[in-house]
Amino acid sequence: MKTNHTPEEIEILINPNKEPLVLPERFNKENYSQIRSFHQSLPAYRPTPLISLKALAETLGVKAIYIKDESHRFGLNAFKALGASWAMEKLIKEENAKAEENSPTKLKTETVNQNGKATSEKASALNDIKDNLGEKLAAQANVIDKVNQDSKITKAEAKAYTEICSKNCADAKSSTVASVKASADNENCEKDFAEAKTMEVTNAKAKAYNQICEKDFAEAKSLAVTKVKAKAFTFVTATDGNHGKAVAWAAANAGARAFVFMPKGSAESRVEAIRALGACVEVTDFNYDATVAHAAEFAKKNGYFLMQDTGFEGYTATPWNITMGYTTMASEAIEQMEGLLPTHVFLQAGVGSMAGGVMGYLLDSLRNNPPFVSIVEAAGADCIYQSALNGKITRVEGECDTIMAGLNCGSVSLCVYELLMQGAKAFIKCSDSISEEGMRRLARPQAGDKPIVSGESGAVTAGLVCRLCEDEAYSEGRELLGLNKDSVILLFSTEGATDPVNYEKVLNFASDK
Repeated sequence: MKTNHTPEEIEILINPNKEPLVLPERFNKENYSQIRSFHQSLPAYRPTPLISLKALAETLGVKAIYIKDESHRFGLNAFKALGASWAMEKLIKEENAKAEENSPTKLKTETVNQNGKATSEKASALNDIKDNLGEKLAAQANVIDKVNQDSKITKAEAKAYTEICSKNCADAKSSTVASVKASADNENCEKDFAEAKTMEVTNAKAKAYNQICEKDFAEAKSLAVTKVKAKAFTFVTATDGNHGKAVAWAAANAGARAFVFMPKGSAESRVEAIRALGACVEVTDFNYDATVAHAAEFAKKNGYFLMQDTGFEGYTATPWNITMGYTTMASEAIEQMEGLLPTHVFLQAGVGSMAGGVMGYLLDSLRNNPPFVSIVEAAGADCIYQSALNGKITRVEGECDTIMAGLNCGSVSLCVYELLMQGAKAFIKCSDSISEEGMRRLARPQAGDKPIVSGESGAVTAGLVCRLCEDEAYSEGRELLGLNKDSVILLFSTEGATDPVNYEKVLNFASDK
């Protein structure tokens, strides 16, 4: 069912799909925990605030309104790094695993000295130890163990033994202690036990040395940032702003490179914000969807890795990982609500990756009392709304002139299409005026509520809720969504003022009226 009131501002489509929800298996507690643990391991991680707008809720006649302020996420002014960082972590690990399977065991990389853990010399030395010592070091420890047990040698004898061993230890595996002391022919022993010359070779120290070598070698192998990796991993993406910034940030953290393509008309502030993170940025002459295709072709041509947040035929693994990265945002919110469960959740969508990830988490975790989820889009870029209306994936062609740059997408992600069609209860499209209303209401709240800086794509759901609850012209829509005095509403302000110039224009326009 669709409402017909002032369609230029809000249109609501109650989901006509009758198929039961079948959540993909990837939505499970083990995955949520693994993803969130990864995010928590990042130096800049901390949960973003969940703000209760008590005064606004009272004015609108609902029980509670909570909004999660993602402008604080990793200092990037938007939520997107949750998806990009997790997807990049997964891709790097998978590619390294493939490389190890198809290459010699030696670590042939010059390792960047990071926090003193592993220098290039250390990585090389540890490779030599790994390849040349192996069983020899363990056998040597056993020989020393035997000396300690059978001969009860003194510290002085151990030292003497070390000096002899530095000249010859080739026969240590098969000889008695006496034969080891008598032999002096192994020219490789000095290299193999260079470090052993400076330490007392007791059973305990030999074992400890072996453990340290193995541990350090493992650290050198798993170290994420090497010069080779920085060169080998080059990521490419298309963006309206926030996703590209997230990819640039994650790539910089991984020591990799990033190429970011942006559609025509992109705000200069968004372009410069991405460049500031070290990425190569190019503004194309295309719309968003064509820019995605251009980025994919560029990555393929140059042998780079596409890091796109929308899935299409033949490309779903990385977009799915990006989608799942957003579950951290939802899990934080539910914890912060401290037992009070949302009855209504409004999720803005461009290609639908964030909406799919957050909705999937909520419908899985709150399966005994699931919320009413509405997907909110910019009018003119309503590919999900149109797909639901037509019962199939529907591309919105042409240009869309909207201030909601992050939602200005013409095609739904193949990854989340079925999930959205089965899980959402309503699909809503809004004009720019609804977003602008949300920006102003959040920036200049009622007495007692905390002000929130929310950008064009972040504030649209707040503007929608205000209009639905306050304007009697939308009473039918309000009833369709079941909004009433018992409603607990959860919103996500997905960005701050990512276009500061337009943000000030929107706020000042209200002041001038």
